[in-house]
Amino acid sequence: MHFDFTFVFTGIIISRGTVRRRQTLRENAAVALAIPRAHLRRGDSVAVNGVCLTVTSTARGLYNVVIMPETLRRTTLRRIQKGDKVNVELPLRYGEPYGGHFVLGHIDTVGKVNDVKRGKGGIVARISFPARFRHLVVAKGSIAIDGVSLTIVGVHHNWVTVALIPHTLQRTTLGALSKGSQVNIEFDIFARYVHATSR
Repeated sequence: MHFDFTFVFTGIIISRGTVRRRQTLRENAAVALAIPRAHLRRGDSVAVNGVCLTVTSTARGLYNVVIMPETLRRTTLRRIQKGDKVNVELPLRYGEPYGGHFVLGHIDTVGKVNDVKRGKGGIVARISFPARFRHLVVAKGSIAIDGVSLTIVGVHHNWVTVALIPHTLQRTTLGALSKGSQVNIEFDIFARYVHATSR
């Protein structure tokens, strides 16, 4: 028997899903996703580009989710269209290997890629964010970019640099990062709690 930790992810992407359909329902967005080997059921949680969503129904191999107005306003999901690739992760289940870091699927802000340096060993990307979140980042700490758990290489007052190895570039959408790209950012939950308790 498997148990999942509701809304807890690790930032280890299982696959890249594909948006098969997007419809506007009043202020919401209804999205149908094709996710290889997911085996999801109605009511299951799934992280899409780092955003925790609930499967509302399944049909013909597709998983349907509804994205609420607040989520559309605060994340890059407002821009996804039919044919787009997305990072997909299922919740952490009891007994499964643990990797990455604890991720809730609650996006703090949208960041912007300011620079991408490519080399044989991967890429180093510089990503800016609103300076009010500076207290939540530390060099060698963790950060989730579009749902992918990464280690912070360097920190400035309103940007971080992260290194992506070839495996990450091949298995996630981060391989398509370029200058000007926008990404969902979730800062480390432990940094948030440490800051809250130290005030």
